[in-house]
Amino acid sequence: MRSLLSKTLYDQRRGLIGWGIGLAALVALMLAYYPTVRNSPELNKFARELPQGVKALIGGTVEYTSPAGYLNGELFAFMLPLLFLVYGIGLGSRAIAGEEERRTIDLLLANPISRTRVVLEKAAAAGLGIALLGVIVVVVLLVGGRAAGMRIGVEKLVAAGVSVVLLGLLFGSLALMLSSATGARRSTRGIAAALGVAAYFLNALAPLASTLKPYRKLSPFYWYAGNEPLRHGLSAAHAGALLALTAVMVVAAVVLLNRRDIAV
Repeated sequence: MRSLLSKTLYDQRRGLIGWGIGLAALVALMLAYYPTVRNSPELNKFARELPQGVKALIGGTVEYTSPAGYLNGELFAFMLPLLFLVYGIGLGSRAIAGEEERRTIDLLLANPISRTRVVLEKAAAAGLGIALLGVIVVVVLLVGGRAAGMRIGVEKLVAAGVSVVLLGLLFGSLALMLSSATGARRSTRGIAAALGVAAYFLNALAPLASTLKPYRKLSPFYWYAGNEPLRHGLSAAHAGALLALTAVMVVAAVVLLNRRDIAV
């Protein structure tokens, strides 16, 4: 491999292929089921009568049988964010801590390559992998949505895809930062996953609890879904906030790795 970036991409190729096939199959399955839902208006009544807490957790304020309501409820409110978080956290936790656990970090750093470059190229490889999964999701939505009779704008689908990619990048960078700070892959995954779950529930339950409302904007899920991309498109402010926080964590990962003694 001519660079650490290409080597990292090569190493994650099998996982990326498997995840891509799995996500494509999941999205295609949900789209295939939509014609049945579209012709069942009683589902809208059922969705409206759900308790507010349940509606908050599934992120549904739109008519469930509409294309935006169905895709949001079945994919973008919970399932896709969860999967992108799992993938991003997995990549971020393995980036540095995985090298240390395999006792390959000393061999890597024995080459004429700085710790800063290691972090940045590992982060770039993870970002490209997450972005590719987002492209797969959007392409399947565009092709399958048309076949399923969904009338939803291309820009709205792209906006939703970009939003879930940005969320995955954020939690991937969080895991990268923790990985650089601790060198412990399992604890990195556990902490990042726990923070992801906490952020999800904070955003979902804040509208229902006055004590949580002031803190809702601390949740990345608010910046991911607060603008409802499937209805209103991509918010520059929300996307910018996710990107800025991702950049801060990558920079922090560089600083932390440069200051820490590496386990060899």
